[in-house]
Amino acid sequence: MKNFNIIIGLFLFLQFSVGTEILDDYYQSAEGLYGEELQIALYEIINDHNSQSNSSLWIHFQSTDKKSNGKVWDMYSDIPDGTPPYEFTFVTDQCGNYSQEGDCYNREHSWPSSWFNNNYPMKTDLFHLYPTDGYVNNRRANYPFGEVGTSTWMSENGSKVGNCSYQNCEGTVFEPIDEYKGDFARTYFYMSTRYFGEDSGWDENQMVDGAELKPLAVNLLMVWHESDPVSEKELNRNEAVFEIQGNRNPYIDHPEYVDRVWRAATINVVSLVNWNMVGLPLAVDDPSYQTIFPSSVGGTLYSYNSAYIPETELIQGNGYWLRFQEAGSVQITGVETDQLHILLTEGWNMISGISSAINVSNIIDPEDLILPNSIYGFETNYYSVNSIEPGKGYWVRSDGTGEIIITVPASRE
Repeated sequence: MKNFNIIIGLFLFLQFSVGTEILDDYYQSAEGLYGEELQIALYEIINDHNSQSNSSLWIHFQSTDKKSNGKVWDMYSDIPDGTPPYEFTFVTDQCGNYSQEGDCYNREHSWPSSWFNNNYPMKTDLFHLYPTDGYVNNRRANYPFGEVGTSTWMSENGSKVGNCSYQNCEGTVFEPIDEYKGDFARTYFYMSTRYFGEDSGWDENQMVDGAELKPLAVNLLMVWHESDPVSEKELNRNEAVFEIQGNRNPYIDHPEYVDRVWRAATINVVSLVNWNMVGLPLAVDDPSYQTIFPSSVGGTLYSYNSAYIPETELIQGNGYWLRFQEAGSVQITGVETDQLHILLTEGWNMISGISSAINVSNIIDPEDLILPNSIYGFETNYYSVNSIEPGKGYWVRSDGTGEIIITVPASRE
């Protein structure tokens, strides 16, 4: 038995390794990219999938959306880790007519088909099509996804229709249960990428403009994506759809692509001749100072912790000394950071900020660690600062050991 377990373990390891290698090859052209460049690269990878017929969806659901007990996996009626109010049997419970919940299941276009004028291949793209209760699907109609304040209707599993309560959101929306919000978020990120530039004549509403997600939608779906990570269900479904359509959902294979596409930014950091105080304003693949600041002098990056410490990589939230032979600037590309928790020790500390300028009055300092008028920047000489700028380092004097938080003020989120 021991040898058998070793063999099985080796098989699973090799299977995982081969699978990872295949995925690396599949997404090779997207490596190292951010923002629209990454989205376009992903579009080139996943476009021209094998379009399916409308009638074939009923058959495909039997491989893409089957529970372990053989029943239909309906995200509008399922209760994960609980007992759903009803379950559907494939073929037998296919709609048909319905008059109430639990009558039958049909084909839900989670990105409403009216938004793309019922055209192909969007109409049968399995990455946004799900088998759902026909009555609940009808109540969802073509409302955008959102977060409901006061509900006008609720399904038996807790999905809601009602007035949107999300910031800057208006009108009627549909809200799925928390356990499936990430699934639908990654579905929308897929649709926005798969049909990038192929959306002529598509609808515009408060959530989308064609295939482009509006800022409100991006912010909402990012929250859903982060609060409900990729599940085994999604991984298995991704493989099943790949077998049918020949393309994949990149945001299931690589959840980090969501940040890399929709939170990408480029920040210009100016440096003066000789010594500069610097910081890392974005999350990047390679935080080596020679990559971030290629014109800097080798061997001159120093952090501070009671004494100067030579470094080779930058960590967000830390400040550093770095020397340059001549004045210049560099553009840093990476993923935006809107909050940092920074540990201060008693005395002087070198820190840096987030991806946007923050007034020092907005630093969250619950223990009142920062001594008054003790934040300094450096540009040839020290100067007292009112704002923490991205890409720069600062001295901060602390009255003790504890944590401060540099974050985007709530009014700007």
